[in-house]
Amino acid sequence: MQVGTSQWQREIERQWNGEESTEKENGEEDKSEYVVLGEVSVSESKAVIQMVPVIDNTHKHGSDLIFICRCTPVTTSDIPPISDADKTLKRYPVFESRWMPLLEAYLNSDPKARKTPRLFRTILRSTLSPTVVLAGICIIIGPAFEILMPWLSKLTLAQSTLKLTDPTVPMPLVPCILMILFPALQQILDSFGYRQIFHLACQIRSIVAYALYSKLFRLNIGSGSTLDTGKLLTLLTSDCSMIGDQFQLIARALTFPAIFLAPFIFLLVSWKWVALIALAAWLIFLPIQLSLARGITHQTKKYLSTNDRRNKLQNEILQGIRIVKLTGMEEMFYGKINIIREEQVKHVARYSFLVQITHGMYRTLPQILNLATISTLVVVTKVEQKDFARDVQPYTLYLLLMTSPAFWLPGVVQGLSLLAVSMKRVSSFLILPEMKEEIWEGCQNAGNAVEIEDGEFSWAPAPIVPERKEELKRRQKAEKKQQKEAAKQNSERQKRGKDSSSTELSSVTKQASETPQTSHTPSPSPSFSQTPGQTPPAPESKTVLFDINLSIPANALTMVIGEVGSGKSSLAAILTKEIERKRGTVRQSGSIAYCPQVAWIMNGTIRDNILMGRQFNEDEYNHTIKVCSLEKDLQTLAAGDETAIGEKGVNLSGGQKARIQLARAVYSSSDVILLDDPLSAVDAHVGKFLMDECIGGVLKGRTVILMTNQVQFVDRADFVIVLKEGRVMEKGKPDEIRKTDQTKTETQPSANTTEHSNTLNNSDNEQPANPSADQEDTQEETMSHEPSKSLKQEDPEFQTELGNAKEEHPPSSPSQPQHSPNPSTPSASPSSAHTAKQIISSEEHTTGGVPLSVYWYYLINSIHPLMIPVFFIVTLSISFMIVITQYWVGVIGSSKSWSWFTYEQKFFAFGVLTVIMVVVTFLRAFVGHHAGKRGSRRIHTHLLKSILSAPVAFFDTTPLGRILNRLTGDLAILDQFLHEYLVLTIVAFANLCGQTVIVALDTPLFTAIGGTAVVFFCLLLIFYVRAARELQRIELISRSPVVSHFSQTLSGTGLSAIRSFKQEDSWKESFANKLDDWGARWIVYKQGSKWSALIASYISSFFNAGVCFLGWYFMEPAKFSVALGAGMNFVLMGDSVVQNGVQLETRMASLQRVKFYAEKVPQEIKKRESAKEVRASWPEKGEVVFENVSFRYRPGLPRVLRDVSFHISGGEKIGVCGRTGAGKSSLIFVLFRLSELDPSLMPFHLDPATGMPIQPDPNDPEANSGRVFVDGVDLSDVDINHVRQSFAIIPQDPTLFTGTVRSNLDLGSERSDDKIWEVLEMIEMRDVIAGLPLGLDSEVTEGGSNFSVGQRQLLCFARAILNDRKVIVMDEATANVDVDTDAKIQRTIREQCTDKTVIVIAHRLNTIMDSDRILVMDNGSVAEFDTPFNLLAQSDSAFSSLTRSMQ
Repeated sequence: MQVGTSQWQREIERQWNGEESTEKENGEEDKSEYVVLGEVSVSESKAVIQMVPVIDNTHKHGSDLIFICRCTPVTTSDIPPISDADKTLKRYPVFESRWMPLLEAYLNSDPKARKTPRLFRTILRSTLSPTVVLAGICIIIGPAFEILMPWLSKLTLAQSTLKLTDPTVPMPLVPCILMILFPALQQILDSFGYRQIFHLACQIRSIVAYALYSKLFRLNIGSGSTLDTGKLLTLLTSDCSMIGDQFQLIARALTFPAIFLAPFIFLLVSWKWVALIALAAWLIFLPIQLSLARGITHQTKKYLSTNDRRNKLQNEILQGIRIVKLTGMEEMFYGKINIIREEQVKHVARYSFLVQITHGMYRTLPQILNLATISTLVVVTKVEQKDFARDVQPYTLYLLLMTSPAFWLPGVVQGLSLLAVSMKRVSSFLILPEMKEEIWEGCQNAGNAVEIEDGEFSWAPAPIVPERKEELKRRQKAEKKQQKEAAKQNSERQKRGKDSSSTELSSVTKQASETPQTSHTPSPSPSFSQTPGQTPPAPESKTVLFDINLSIPANALTMVIGEVGSGKSSLAAILTKEIERKRGTVRQSGSIAYCPQVAWIMNGTIRDNILMGRQFNEDEYNHTIKVCSLEKDLQTLAAGDETAIGEKGVNLSGGQKARIQLARAVYSSSDVILLDDPLSAVDAHVGKFLMDECIGGVLKGRTVILMTNQVQFVDRADFVIVLKEGRVMEKGKPDEIRKTDQTKTETQPSANTTEHSNTLNNSDNEQPANPSADQEDTQEETMSHEPSKSLKQEDPEFQTELGNAKEEHPPSSPSQPQHSPNPSTPSASPSSAHTAKQIISSEEHTTGGVPLSVYWYYLINSIHPLMIPVFFIVTLSISFMIVITQYWVGVIGSSKSWSWFTYEQKFFAFGVLTVIMVVVTFLRAFVGHHAGKRGSRRIHTHLLKSILSAPVAFFDTTPLGRILNRLTGDLAILDQFLHEYLVLTIVAFANLCGQTVIVALDTPLFTAIGGTAVVFFCLLLIFYVRAARELQRIELISRSPVVSHFSQTLSGTGLSAIRSFKQEDSWKESFANKLDDWGARWIVYKQGSKWSALIASYISSFFNAGVCFLGWYFMEPAKFSVALGAGMNFVLMGDSVVQNGVQLETRMASLQRVKFYAEKVPQEIKKRESAKEVRASWPEKGEVVFENVSFRYRPGLPRVLRDVSFHISGGEKIGVCGRTGAGKSSLIFVLFRLSELDPSLMPFHLDPATGMPIQPDPNDPEANSGRVFVDGVDLSDVDINHVRQSFAIIPQDPTLFTGTVRSNLDLGSERSDDKIWEVLEMIEMRDVIAGLPLGLDSEVTEGGSNFSVGQRQLLCFARAILNDRKVIVMDEATANVDVDTDAKIQRTIREQCTDKTVIVIAHRLNTIMDSDRILVMDNGSVAEFDTPFNLLAQSDSAFSSLTRSMQ
């Protein structure tokens, strides 16, 4: 029987994120007829193969379920909808009506005198019903049947003793029949009670989860928030689950008085004061059990604490896996994770040891109590051997009942304490101060859309998620350590006399920038003490916008420009009400649609993202698609606008995400359109089209506020605002703004390109005379045939659809315009459309049970193969000793058995057996300690190495949540529960068989009955395991949408977008529906255990019937007493076999998934087998040669590079340009070996349809080909890590990792502070970093979220300079910085990278105008490769065409 650890199970499993369902359900309902037999229904037309739930006919809404057996597998269609009584939107309003007045009173009260509202009491008052009260009564009454069993046994044995002298004594039918029926009657009451408790727990969990979600919309969590979303997710995934799962322990605790006191009273009446010895022994062992429970809880919390750190690091690595691969940092991050993992493994080993000791104590405690009390009773009361069976043996069953609470009570207490902690954490979050509701008046001047007077703004306090005590201590310790190290390093620099930089920087005024670290820092929340489960005080906020006086005209285009960190996004936050108004007045008229700088994309289709809950109007929708330059994108997609978008838009380029977000705003028909730099993600000609047709076209007449660095369009604005350091420096019409560097257009030639100006002008004069034809051609070229393959977001599977569609829809010429079909209904084959709708590969899924190879995999990783026999011997020895001691109690009371032992010697032997059992218990605990430690270490190592060695294509097509689930949920289950359930199942099955052996030793005839009962239990196990495994999988899958919806709302600028589009109610309703789906499946899964327990009780009744009848006729009283005791134990052991067997199988399924990822995930091949080692100093010159390179991302996809050849000399500065989808970023894939050219180095890949591995076709004519040489060395001959670590990359989407500024810049800890400050000065970031509290040792939050996007790009550029590589690649690295900063970066490249090869991929052509040569890509091929002067001199060149599109 599983005991003692259920209270921690869900805490460990909180990180389990279910994956997408891959099952294929039949649309047809099962038409078979079912005959209802009480709680069980049996199909007349199907074999008894599989258990599935159906709706009880008496409850039409599915509030109660029964289980039947049939041959078809369980699917989601078998799960009934949740009952109306359990629905979230029905229960939550009742809770809200009670909670909100308490919350309002709390927030409005004096902080010093306020009293925290009681969340748990409020929830109970909102959910309790008469049915729940009745359920509690049934649960309390249920143990009475078990308590009466020893008394009935004594009555039967009294008659059996009389039969020794009078054979005519009749069989006591009433006690025997009651002993046969009582197990089933107890389970009937227990099942009814707990089924109602499961419904109540589901309601409570849904209320808490919905309350958390609703609270999000009332908190200041916007685009500039530094909230730790991971901890917020923990409140949902851990604390909510803990509340639901542990609530049933309250019912279990109610049974304690009856289970403990009633047996003790029976003993006290019969044994008088001797019963006090049993009580004393129980009280001695209870503190030991409590101590063990505390130790287990302590180790669990330690494990979870390190697990949080490990999971956060793993999540961050996987989020930035591209930059990890590009920089070859896999080994470095593997080492970081391993350090945490080694600490975690120690807790796993200690946890396993304590758990095994706990289980051993449970097994040995009854024998110790028997030895102590029976020996005393026999000595004191002079019980003779012939009376032993009648006067002593029945009462040993009471001792067994008394000891059971000693085992599960500590677990219940610890579980309830965890429930209380979770409630406290949730309550602490729900009482956080809420966002001030700004109610603005309309503008006083009808000609204005926005009016701000004397405004001063700061980022309001970001809510801090309540911390556990351990988390609080760790955070405070880390802060102190960081400050101490920073002070020590500063002191050392001063001693060396090298503190000039620090001295200078100390005088720098802390700038008010847009950086969240310095400007979004939260201010104090009202009086939160730093206690576990509560929010620690936050530091004060800092003003970011000063003296704002603006009148933004209505129905006009207003542009907001300024350098990086000037406050553009903060100005946008004023209108979205995410920034706190410290003083001044704001007036605004009309509704708002907001496009944040970092595009927010929902999981769903493209149409879903554009409509955003609004009604579909075909004409308006199609026009929106057209003006946002999305027509060609949708035409080239097989499923058009029904194409599924992966997680966070993973299968879209940055430009596509920006245009989809823009289309969302255009379609919204809002009065004010707030656009935060949407043009930075698109190339020049697309940006021009959007300005002409969208921002300056369809939006003309609406109020448009555009924050941008694209100042070449400033003359098109009706009103311009220039920001600097949080202040409005200038405002007015473009011609009223003084001419500064900030307003130079991007097309103005730089100092080094003045000589090309005449060429540009001549090119302009030679444009086609037909304006309409030219416009149509421009538009045709503007709308890409392929997505912009940015380094971060390029998705191979997406390329499949685009590549295929490109062949089918060639671009039309200006003279012969092609009339496109409706963009939302592309022409494509059904199979292509289906593929486009399922971008992400399916999860691997196997039917049937877990194969034995998985069990063997665990054994050989946990235990040395030579020690496996020893493991089984030690494990089974406990069961053997239990059976022997049970049997020996019968031997003591029998004068015929073992007659050569005296009465006293039998007691001595019983003591020896008990001591041996205790020794074996500790021996098994040490085995568990070793197995847990070895298995956790080895399995994690296999898994992590396999994932980090997987190619980029694997991460592109596999959801991040699925990978994280292997590293978090699945691995956590293996750490904590797999060994435990393996041992419990082996022991329980051995004990079950042992009960049969005990009876059959003296009555061989009983073998038929006992063997049959064991077979029935095995069949029950098979049936229930198969169904329970599927039910748990369905329950976990239904949990995934809940977590995904919650996470999606929190991700990036999700809350800002939802609030600005007024979609809060829609998203809340969707969340409630997902909670209901999860709840329905959770209830069914939970009720399954009670179904199996009920069937187990029927089998036990059959066993007891055989014991009663055969025992009466064939056994002497002493052996009959042992047999009756075995019958009671058989009930417990049988249910234990089923429950532990199910838990073992489901947890082995976790190991099966881990094993698949450890062995079947594609792996990068480091280099050719025949390759020779290269010099450590390679490359020395930086010469790059592409030789006939043809490339595709995966087998089955079209080529994205076609026969590309070019030569770059060492030290050259090369600019790469081309229209969207031309193949620019694909060059990076080849150069950094993210995909291989040599077919022998290409790993196998996963079939998107099945998720299973398949080998590439060696005869595929479209396979990758060609070679890339660097300094004359073929890259395929160089170790892949050496290749990537020899180049530097600055990606389009800059990635920073959690740590310090220093650790993010100096990856190898090789550079001095002076050098780092020098580089920061070059990129205009010195003052920003100097203004941080700890300078270079200041914290960088997850993903670098405490820096603006532009600042992150600059820091990535600094990292590339510091790492001093011979080849530097920049992929749109300056897209999010202003023109002046861009020019400074280019100047830094010219000055600092004179001996380095620099390859710059850019949309801004002025960024690459100073390049030595320019490589123009077109349709995956090299169109042109020459100097800028020569290319511009040719009016018909592709480069000239790109330049003209900017005009």
